[in-house]
Amino acid sequence: MQTYKFDQNELTVIERMIFSFIWSSLEQENGIGRIKRSVMTNEHSKGGMKKITDVERLNRSLKIK
Repeated sequence: MQTYKFDQNELTVIERMIFSFIWSSLEQENGIGRIKRSVMTNEHSKGGMKKITDVERLNRSLKIK
């Protein structure tokens, strides 16, 4: 991610793939998100999971380095 310039569309596709994997089931391949993505990426104290990667933030942080 550090050396490749991702377009916004590519970041959106990657994020959709991650969240469709999280919410998918045997019956429903693309699953329905039950929690807003912005909430899931928050800290535990704010009701988030903290473990879910925000792809756009990760991309920006690697470029700053």
